[in-house]
Amino acid sequence: MATIKNARIKFPCRLSYVYLTEPRFNEKSEKNEYSVVCLIPKEDEATVKKIRSAIKQVSVARWGEDLKNGPKDFRQKGYFDDHFSRDGKDGYFLRSGNETDSEEKQNCVYFTARDAALPPKMPKQPQCAKMLEDGRWKRLEGQAVDEIYSGCMAEVVIDVYAYESKKGDKGVGCSLKAVMKTGDGERLSGSSPVNLDEFFEGGEAKEEFMSGEDDNYNV
Repeated sequence: MATIKNARIKFPCRLSYVYLTEPRFNEKSEKNEYSVVCLIPKEDEATVKKIRSAIKQVSVARWGEDLKNGPKDFRQKGYFDDHFSRDGKDGYFLRSGNETDSEEKQNCVYFTARDAALPPKMPKQPQCAKMLEDGRWKRLEGQAVDEIYSGCMAEVVIDVYAYESKKGDKGVGCSLKAVMKTGDGERLSGSSPVNLDEFFEGGEAKEEFMSGEDDNYNV
């Protein structure tokens, strides 16, 4: 899939479906991927406009001002100003959370940013870091990247690019370049732990041990 000049942008968002510690194999794309879902409140019009502008910029750079050779839908008046993809298959990656059943995505613009590699190669872990209280930041690598979780706040860097595949598919995608955690938030993968006493009657059975010289515990 050929790409042309990228538009690199940074923006604030909340993260969901975070896969940054280890890549996972995406059966649909048949690629090993690091990825995050970026959730941007619709009220953050400046950020949404920045992303839309980047999409338009790379589209015009690839297919010309009239977009004659680009995706047919891209030629519609105001397309880059208000369009949301329904299924992500129309070559436009911005989607509306209000068209999903997901509570966390309501009133948000969202999309998945990926860093992928063709099998059997493994993609390089995206640059990750966290903001410190004194305004400096600390790089996170390997398992330490677990500090970035679904629900936290972050600043994300992506490359927006236009593509045209050998099969004739055309559109604009984005690749994940860097993630910096900027704040904590309610975890989206399960929130708080469950109190078993609250849901199950009878109470927990406590096993008592009698200590003695013949005791042998494997720990």
